[in-house]
Amino acid sequence: MIVYFDTSALVKLLVGERYSDHVRSVFLSAGRAVTHRIAWAELMAGLAKARNLGRVDEARLREAVRDAERVWAGLDVVETDPPLVRRAGELALTHGLRGYDAVHLAAAEAVAHAAGQGVTVAFLAFDRALSEAGRELGLGPPSVQPG
Repeated sequence: MIVYFDTSALVKLLVGERYSDHVRSVFLSAGRAVTHRIAWAELMAGLAKARNLGRVDEARLREAVRDAERVWAGLDVVETDPPLVRRAGELALTHGLRGYDAVHLAAAEAVAHAAGQGVTVAFLAFDRALSEAGRELGLGPPSVQPG
Protein backbone atom coordinates (compact mmCIF):
# COMPACT_ATOMS: atom_id res chain seq x y z
CA MET A 1 0.00 0.00 0.00
CA ILE A 2 1.20 3.49 -0.88
CA VAL A 3 0.34 6.09 1.75
CA TYR A 4 0.41 9.80 1.06
CA PHE A 5 1.12 11.80 4.23
CA ASP A 6 0.08 15.43 4.35
CA THR A 7 1.89 17.71 6.77
CA SER A 8 -0.62 17.28 9.60
CA ALA A 9 0.10 13.55 9.58
CA LEU A 10 3.87 14.07 9.47
CA VAL A 11 3.73 16.41 12.48
CA LYS A 12 2.05 13.62 14.44
CA LEU A 13 5.09 11.41 13.75
CA LEU A 14 7.31 13.96 15.47
CA VAL A 15 5.22 15.55 18.22
CA GLY A 16 3.27 13.34 20.55
CA GLU A 17 -0.39 14.19 20.21
CA ARG A 18 -3.72 12.52 19.57
CA TYR A 19 -3.41 9.84 16.85
CA SER A 20 0.42 9.88 16.86
CA ASP A 21 0.54 6.13 17.56
CA HIS A 22 -1.85 5.49 14.68
CA VAL A 23 0.26 7.57 12.28
CA ARG A 24 3.42 5.73 13.36
CA SER A 25 1.69 2.38 12.69
CA VAL A 26 0.60 3.55 9.25
CA PHE A 27 4.06 4.92 8.45
CA LEU A 28 5.77 1.68 9.48
CA SER A 29 3.30 -0.52 7.58
CA ALA A 30 3.25 1.52 4.36
CA GLY A 31 4.89 -0.16 1.41
CA ARG A 32 5.75 3.31 0.18
CA ALA A 33 5.35 6.61 2.07
CA VAL A 34 4.92 9.75 -0.03
CA THR A 35 4.54 13.50 0.48
CA HIS A 36 5.03 16.73 -1.45
CA ARG A 37 8.21 18.84 -1.26
CA ILE A 38 6.30 21.71 0.41
CA ALA A 39 5.68 19.48 3.43
CA TRP A 40 9.24 20.15 4.65
CA ALA A 41 8.62 23.88 5.10
CA GLU A 42 5.19 23.21 6.59
CA LEU A 43 6.66 20.59 8.92
CA MET A 44 9.31 22.99 10.23
CA ALA A 45 6.61 25.64 10.70
CA GLY A 46 4.51 23.10 12.62
CA LEU A 47 7.43 22.29 14.90
CA ALA A 48 8.09 25.99 15.48
CA LYS A 49 4.41 26.48 16.34
CA ALA A 50 4.59 23.58 18.83
CA ARG A 51 7.54 25.32 20.48
CA ASN A 52 5.82 28.71 20.46
CA LEU A 53 2.73 27.18 22.09
CA GLY A 54 4.89 25.53 24.76
CA ARG A 55 4.10 21.99 23.57
CA VAL A 56 7.83 21.28 23.09
CA ASP A 57 10.87 22.89 24.65
CA GLU A 58 14.07 23.81 22.77
CA ALA A 59 15.74 20.45 23.46
CA ARG A 60 12.69 18.52 22.21
CA LEU A 61 12.48 20.82 19.19
CA ARG A 62 16.09 20.01 18.21
CA GLU A 63 15.34 16.31 18.67
CA ALA A 64 12.18 16.61 16.56
CA VAL A 65 14.14 18.31 13.75
CA ARG A 66 16.66 15.43 13.80
CA ASP A 67 13.76 12.96 13.76
CA ALA A 68 12.22 14.89 10.85
CA GLU A 69 15.43 14.42 8.86
CA ARG A 70 15.21 10.65 9.41
CA VAL A 71 11.51 10.52 8.53
CA TRP A 72 12.11 12.64 5.42
CA ALA A 73 14.78 10.22 4.24
CA GLY A 74 12.12 7.48 4.26
CA LEU A 75 9.66 9.42 2.10
CA ASP A 76 9.27 9.56 -1.65
CA VAL A 77 8.86 13.24 -2.45
CA VAL A 78 6.59 14.62 -5.18
CA GLU A 79 7.94 17.72 -6.90
CA THR A 80 5.94 20.67 -8.15
CA ASP A 81 5.36 21.15 -11.86
CA PRO A 82 2.92 23.41 -13.76
CA PRO A 83 0.24 20.72 -14.30
CA LEU A 84 0.26 19.82 -10.60
CA VAL A 85 -0.15 23.48 -9.61
CA ARG A 86 -2.96 23.91 -12.13
CA ARG A 87 -4.72 20.81 -10.75
CA ALA A 88 -4.23 22.07 -7.19
CA GLY A 89 -5.98 25.28 -8.20
CA GLU A 90 -8.90 23.31 -9.60
CA LEU A 91 -9.12 21.25 -6.42
CA ALA A 92 -8.98 24.38 -4.25
CA LEU A 93 -11.92 25.85 -6.14
CA THR A 94 -13.92 22.63 -6.23
CA HIS A 95 -13.44 21.65 -2.59
CA GLY A 96 -12.84 25.03 -0.92
CA LEU A 97 -9.32 24.02 0.16
CA ARG A 98 -6.41 26.15 1.31
CA GLY A 99 -3.60 26.43 -1.22
CA TYR A 100 -1.08 24.00 0.22
CA ASP A 101 -3.81 21.52 1.15
CA ALA A 102 -4.84 21.54 -2.50
CA VAL A 103 -1.21 20.96 -3.51
CA HIS A 104 -1.06 17.92 -1.22
CA LEU A 105 -4.28 16.56 -2.67
CA ALA A 106 -3.13 17.11 -6.25
CA ALA A 107 0.16 15.38 -5.43
CA ALA A 108 -1.63 12.40 -3.88
CA GLU A 109 -3.90 12.17 -6.91
CA ALA A 110 -0.86 12.23 -9.21
CA VAL A 111 0.74 9.41 -7.20
CA ALA A 112 -2.45 7.37 -7.56
CA HIS A 113 -2.58 7.94 -11.31
CA ALA A 114 1.09 7.00 -11.69
CA ALA A 115 0.63 3.85 -9.57
CA GLY A 116 -2.12 2.58 -11.84
CA GLN A 117 -5.08 0.33 -11.25
CA GLY A 118 -4.78 -2.37 -8.66
CA VAL A 119 -2.45 -0.34 -6.44
CA THR A 120 -4.00 1.11 -3.30
CA VAL A 121 -3.06 4.70 -2.55
CA ALA A 122 -4.29 5.91 0.82
CA PHE A 123 -4.37 9.55 1.90
CA LEU A 124 -3.64 10.48 5.51
CA ALA A 125 -4.56 13.99 6.61
CA PHE A 126 -6.06 15.43 9.77
CA ASP A 127 -8.06 18.23 8.20
CA ARG A 128 -11.72 17.35 7.74
CA ALA A 129 -12.26 19.18 4.42
CA LEU A 130 -9.02 17.84 2.96
CA SER A 131 -9.73 14.25 4.05
CA GLU A 132 -13.26 14.46 2.63
CA ALA A 133 -11.95 15.82 -0.68
CA GLY A 134 -9.46 12.94 -0.78
CA ARG A 135 -12.24 10.41 -0.27
CA GLU A 136 -14.24 12.02 -3.07
CA LEU A 137 -11.24 11.43 -5.35
CA GLY A 138 -11.00 7.79 -4.28
CA LEU A 139 -8.13 8.37 -1.85
CA GLY A 140 -9.44 6.88 1.35
CA PRO A 141 -7.73 6.60 4.70
CA PRO A 142 -5.14 3.86 5.25
CA SER A 143 -6.48 0.43 6.15
CA VAL A 144 -4.42 0.32 9.37
CA GLN A 145 -6.88 1.21 12.11
CA PRO A 146 -6.04 3.15 15.27
CA GLY A 147 -5.09 0.76 17.97
